[in-house]
Amino acid sequence: MCFLKSGFYYYYTYYTLIGSQKIRLFINLKSIKMGAENRNTRKIYYQTYGAAFIRRCMKENPDAVKRINKKGDAVYELHFNTLSGYITGIEITKHEQYGDRLEIHFLDGDESFILTMSATSSHAFNFYRRMEAIDYSKKVVLMMWEYENPFMAVTQGPEGNESLLSSKYSKEEIPEWKQVSINGNVLWDKSDALNFFKPKIASVMTDIGLHGNTPKPNRNNRVERPDTVEVEELGKDDLPF
Repeated sequence: MCFLKSGFYYYYTYYTLIGSQKIRLFINLKSIKMGAENRNTRKIYYQTYGAAFIRRCMKENPDAVKRINKKGDAVYELHFNTLSGYITGIEITKHEQYGDRLEIHFLDGDESFILTMSATSSHAFNFYRRMEAIDYSKKVVLMMWEYENPFMAVTQGPEGNESLLSSKYSKEEIPEWKQVSINGNVLWDKSDALNFFKPKIASVMTDIGLHGNTPKPNRNNRVERPDTVEVEELGKDDLPF
C-alpha cells in the first residue's frame, strides 16, 4: 500500500488479488469520511450505481454529478467509492412495485445512514456471502472496485489497512438462479437464493444486538428517501426480479 496526494485530496493506493488478476484501487480519503459529512439526526440514503455509491444532492453542490433521468429531467448526485461505519441493522424490505430491497443501516459518530439496493443484485449477494464474517463490534468499510463488472468489497481491519473478507459459502452451497421469461424478456429468478440467506440475516441481527448495536432501525427519524426505482432502471446493476 502506498500513500499519495493529488490536487487537494489525499489518496491511498491498494493492491489486491482477485483470482489471478492484480487490482489497483485509488481511494479518495474524502469519501472514506463521508459518513461524517453532515452531522445531524436525519437518516440519509445511499444507493449502488455501477462501481459507485450515490446520494442525491442539490445542483449547487460543487461535487454534484449531473444526469438526465428517463423522464428527461436533470438530477444531481454525489458519487463515492467507499462507505464506512458500524452496521446497526440489515433488513429486506418490500417495494410495492419493484420487489425486495436490501437495506444496510450504518452509524458513524452521531450520523445514521442507509445503503439500499435491489435485494437480488450482484452487490447484495456479494454482501450476503460475507455478512457472517463481519465483526459487528468494529467498523466496516465497503469499497467499490471496477473489475470486469463492478464489485463491492466488504472489508475490515485497522484504518487504512483493511482486509477483504472472504465468502462464507461456495457457489455450490447457494441455490442456483433460474432463467424465466416475462413478456418476452429472459430474466434471472433469484428468489431461492434470496430465501437461503433470509434466515441468516436474522441470525446476524442477533449478533449485532449482542455487540450493543441497534437491533432494529428507528424509523421515526426524518429521512431523505431516494428515487430507488429510477436508479434500478439505469441498468447499472442486476434488474430487480
